Amino acid sequence: MSPAEILNCDCDQLAGSALWLVMENGCYIDQFLPGEDIVVSVNGCKITGSYECTITRHWGEEVGREHYHVKDIIPPSMFDEVYWDGVEKVLTSCPEMFSVWATKQVSGFFGNNHLMHHIDGHTVDVCPNCGCHPERPQRIIFCCNPARSAVFDSSVDKLVEWLASQRTDASLTILLSEYLRSRGDVLMSLLCTPR
Repeated sequence: MSPAEILNCDCDQLAGSALWLVMENGCYIDQFLPGEDIVVSVNGCKITGSYECTITRHWGEEVGREHYHVKDIIPPSMFDEVYWDGVEKVLTSCPEMFSVWATKQVSGFFGNNHLMHHIDGHTVDVCPNCGCHPERPQRIIFCCNPARSAVFDSSVDKLVEWLASQRTDASLTILLSEYLRSRGDVLMSLLCTPR
C-alpha cells in the first residue's frame, strides 16, 4: 500500500474506534468546532441549514404548543407526538382555500360576527343564519341552518374526494368523514374504539 492508503486505513480504524467508544460511553464530541467565529443555535442545537427556516419553525412550534395548550386542544406533553411534517405536507397539497379555512379554524381568527363586533363595535354578535349568540368560529360547523348545512356537507364531500385522490387509507377517510359529519356530537376517541 502507498503511504496515502496506509494513512487512510489508519484514519478509518481510528474513526471506527472513536465511534464505538462514543456508542459505549455516550460521550459525543462538542458540536461547536474550533475556528467557528459565529455559531447560531436554537435550544442549544447548532443551525446547519437555513437560519430563516429553522428559526421560523422553532418559533412556530413554541407558539403552536402554547396555543394548543391554552385552547385545550393538545396537551404540551403530546405536542411533539403529532406528525407536523405530515400536517404541513397535507396543507400544502390540498386546495389553498381549505388550508386557509383550517388555519383560521385552529387559530380562532375567522371573519365571524363575534370578532367583527370587537373590531368595529357595530356588528351584532349573532349568527346571521340562525340567530345564535355569540357567533364563534365553530358556528360555521355547528349551525343547523339548511343552507349552511348544505355548504358544510358539500365541503366534507369534497374533502373525502380529495382524501381518496391522495390514496388515504379508507378507514381513516371514513373516520374523518364520520367525525366531521357528527358536527361535534361524537368525540374522535369514541369513533376510534373498535365497534
